[in-house]
Amino acid sequence: IDNNEITMDSVGWDNGTTFPDPNGASMALLDPTLDNSVGSNWQESTASYGEGDFGTPGMPNYSSDISLDLTVLNFDNVGINENSELSIIINNNGNATLHLDSLYTNSSLFTLSFADSIVETSIILDVNYTPVEFGPDTAMLFIKSNDPDENIVTVLLIGFGSTMSLSDTHLYFGVIVAGDTVTRQTTIYNVGMTDLEIEELNITGSELFTTDFSDGTIEVGGSISLEFQFTSSEQIDSVTAIATIVASNIPDQTITL
Repeated sequence: IDNNEITMDSVGWDNGTTFPDPNGASMALLDPTLDNSVGSNWQESTASYGEGDFGTPGMPNYSSDISLDLTVLNFDNVGINENSELSIIINNNGNATLHLDSLYTNSSLFTLSFADSIVETSIILDVNYTPVEFGPDTAMLFIKSNDPDENIVTVLLIGFGSTMSLSDTHLYFGVIVAGDTVTRQTTIYNVGMTDLEIEELNITGSELFTTDFSDGTIEVGGSISLEFQFTSSEQIDSVTAIATIVASNIPDQTITL
């Protein structure tokens, strides 16, 4: 109704025959240019607010809604000048397209790789960490979008530049005939500026995995090969163990067997 009390537009709905019939929820026209007398042009709200009602008071009827599967990425130990990659899933839980306006970190040690800045449902964001010196590194990842109530979301990035680097952190022994022994190998590299003292090597989770290695010193730029054996006197479905390398002045490194 305008200032002259002339009806400019009106809507009458039909209790669910063609229009939505929400209970405790608002409904909205899918697009302002659509015919508002057609029930299929309306949609019931799915955005919860207050004490369980559904609607978007004070906000657009249709908007993006960003969420992340992780808010902390811990890269653990990474060899100096080596690269490690972890991923975050960016989800759009809204009823409109999510536009990623900018993504950046506050440290050049952590870099980003992604294929698209338009999110209908979800995308994967790859984060790379390349330490350049020994010690811990932390940074923040900032994701700016068109989400109306979370314009910027952040992720804490954590890593440790280690002087120890491993050629393999997962060793698969395959299908083994009972009574046979299978050997797998990984190599420890010293990528630091001083000698690396390996103090001990512990295997937990299964006594079927063994190694003859106990301790040793790796000179700068040098390496040591570690051999692990698996032997079982009977057939088993599967078994997993963790080998922990304890070295001086750096965090422990693990190998999954």
